[in-house]
Amino acid sequence: MWLPIPWSNIDWKNDHVFSHILEPVKRRHKAVAERLFMFGLCDQYINDSNLQECLEHSMMFDQHGESYSTRYGTACNLIDWIPLQSDNDVNVTLTEALLSDSGFIKIAWDYGYSHTGEDIKRQTEKILESRWNQAQCLGGTQLSEWIQNELQQDIDLYKNITQSFDSSAKSWHDITWLKKKHDLSN
Repeated sequence: MWLPIPWSNIDWKNDHVFSHILEPVKRRHKAVAERLFMFGLCDQYINDSNLQECLEHSMMFDQHGESYSTRYGTACNLIDWIPLQSDNDVNVTLTEALLSDSGFIKIAWDYGYSHTGEDIKRQTEKILESRWNQAQCLGGTQLSEWIQNELQQDIDLYKNITQSFDSSAKSWHDITWLKKKHDLSN
């Protein structure tokens, strides 16, 4: 039986912990845009280059922007991560493969709901992404060293996951990045 339990009660040797993971830089942009949206500041951000510059050097405002590595520490390497795709049907298929392999019945997904986001929030994300890419083209010198270091651990984790993850395989045992990781360590 699958039950959510408090983090402190996880038995990492016996419990199967899984989660979805978003590409870290994209996650950062979405988190900053979400916080601006929650405070009604997207319009101001879009029209204020000083605010845009200031936020280039901000990593997080809440738990949505906290790096995976900071939040989960070494447990990142024990979590059965499912890399999120832009195609929601792929995300559902991969999640169902994991659940099926773990002996769970198929979930009735609510396709009537779609978390598409607000236009102004997507516009804010695009500006964040554009400014990030411009800074990267300048050798990253425009970005806070702290952000680079903080995100680099997550970028490396994400790269390891996606390089080992085989979404075209038929069983979760062959899909998961953990199987390949453990096979290499044995």
